Amino acid sequence: MRALHVHHKSWTLWTVFMVCVMSGVHSQERQGYLIAAPSVFRAGVEEAVSVTIFNAVEDTRVQLQLSVKGEIVAHSHGTVRDKGTIKIKVPSDLRGQAHLKVWGNRQLNEGGFIFHNHTTVTVDSKGTTVFIQTDKPVYKPRQKVLINVYAVTPDLRPTSEKIEAYIVDPRGSRIIHWKALKSVCCGIVNMSFPLSDQPVFGEWLVFVEMQGHTYNKSFEVQKYVMPRFELIIEPPPYIRDLNSCEQVTVKARYTFGKPVSGKLTVNMTVNGIGYYRHEVGHSVVKSMEIKGSATFRLCVKDMMPLEVTDHFRGAVNMWVTVSSVDGGQQTMFDDSTHAMSGKVLYWRSK
Repeated sequence: MRALHVHHKSWTLWTVFMVCVMSGVHSQERQGYLIAAPSVFRAGVEEAVSVTIFNAVEDTRVQLQLSVKGEIVAHSHGTVRDKGTIKIKVPSDLRGQAHLKVWGNRQLNEGGFIFHNHTTVTVDSKGTTVFIQTDKPVYKPRQKVLINVYAVTPDLRPTSEKIEAYIVDPRGSRIIHWKALKSVCCGIVNMSFPLSDQPVFGEWLVFVEMQGHTYNKSFEVQKYVMPRFELIIEPPPYIRDLNSCEQVTVKARYTFGKPVSGKLTVNMTVNGIGYYRHEVGHSVVKSMEIKGSATFRLCVKDMMPLEVTDHFRGAVNMWVTVSSVDGGQQTMFDDSTHAMSGKVLYWRSK
């Protein structure tokens, strides 16, 4: 039985063949099958054949075979319980008439069921090509997904055919569906939708249907992770004059190279070393903005312990914290700057 169906608002010729048989003397239920396939296959495209088995009680192994002049050119198979779709890849160099054979095998203790059927299909050159593009491959919660669909004819001319599109999340739920979309200019259709604050994480799919064929494109939705960044502290190696102030530079960059903007907080003091290890200085806290880098003054005299001798030796301890505008935070400690009073030079140890 051949029927003409309207599919997604474009005229498509389908071949439908159906046989109903009684399943056995012990069953009063009618069993049978329905197979629907496009009457025109496109070369180089994976075509889909729909299979429905009525009152199925077990899985059925369904096989597809495409042949030309008795030579098998493509073969595919799958398992169907009630209904399903089996795809078969049409060779890219195939043209003209081809023989499509479909058969199913199911062996039971009672009521074994085998069906077999065939039809002739036309293999045509590949028609419209559809390209699906997202603005990026990975999205985070609350971000907007931007989608472009671009359709061209075999001679690379834009087409204004209407399309349908829908989004499927990793659980298989259809999230949003667009119908009868048409290009405003140049064969490009634009779509967008926002992700919720708690989307399903994993692989999402964009499906586009045009001229009875389905195309898809995947993208990832992942949990938001604060971007990591590194801190670099550039202090002076040593301080000879405890009454003078030196410059300290702090640099903050993401691992992918972009400068970090946010707030810089420095907590520093000077503690004695060696013979003066019991001497503890005063804490000084500084806060400022940072945009990739920031510089502040290091004045040891403001941190010196009380009543130190002329030959005091110590190390400056700095805790540097950067809080970025996107919520990330990093803290780094440095004690490489040595300070001393008197005329003896004490430099940074390696």
